[in-house]
Parts: sequence; structure tokens; C-alpha cells
Amino acid sequence: MLVKKWKAIDPTVRDYLIAVPIALMLVALVILGDYHYSPDKVTRPAGEVKSLVLHDSAFSTITTLETTDGWYQLEGAVSGAKGDVVSIQAQGAYRKACIASQDRRRVTIFAEYDLNSNAQSVKSRDR
Repeated sequence: MLVKKWKAIDPTVRDYLIAVPIALMLVALVILGDYHYSPDKVTRPAGEVKSLVLHDSAFSTITTLETTDGWYQLEGAVSGAKGDVVSIQAQGAYRKACIASQDRRRVTIFAEYDLNSNAQSVKSRDR
């Protein structure tokens, strides 16, 4: 009975009924495999801010961050003050710099700058 119904279906529809579930399964395996085997996030200290220099051109904006441990090139404008604590987070080839600043009210502001693109996220925490 099933064989008769299967043979009665148009060959193009049969091909889709076979190919689509296989393709979806392969896509799911690739996504799950990439998620499962992604490298761990590593955070390391990068010293304190010594200077920030903004290089602005018609094509891009780059900031050179000099810390007590070395130099870093960041895309986009970066805010920070001398003495702010810097850490580098890395996960595979993806890296970002985190600058922890304190204002007069003792509020710590964590600004994370993506070393690979212009993305920035800011978080604040009262002490």
C-alpha cells in the first residue's frame, strides 16, 4: 500500500521528500558541531591604559591603545582614561578589549571593544 502511494507521487516531489530532510539534518549537524567544538573564552589582563590615540581617515577610524603591557589596534573610537584597567578576551580568532573605568561617584563602567569590528558594549556596576 505504501509502495503504491510512493510510486503514485510525482518524481520531483519524491526527490524533495528525500533531499530536504537530509539537507536539514546536515545543516543542524554543522551548527551543533560548530557550537560544541568552539574554543573556550580566555580572559587575560593587559595592564593599565597609558595612552589612547585616535586615527581618523575617510575610510576608517582606528584607535591605538597603549597599555603597560603593549600596544593594541582597535577599530572605532575608544574611550578611557590613564590608569583604567584593560583586559583582553579571546575565543578562537575573535578578540575584544575590555576597559574598566571609574567615575567620581565610584561607578565602574566596563566598555568592551571588539578587536575585529566596530562593535562596542558598555556595562556599569555600582561599587
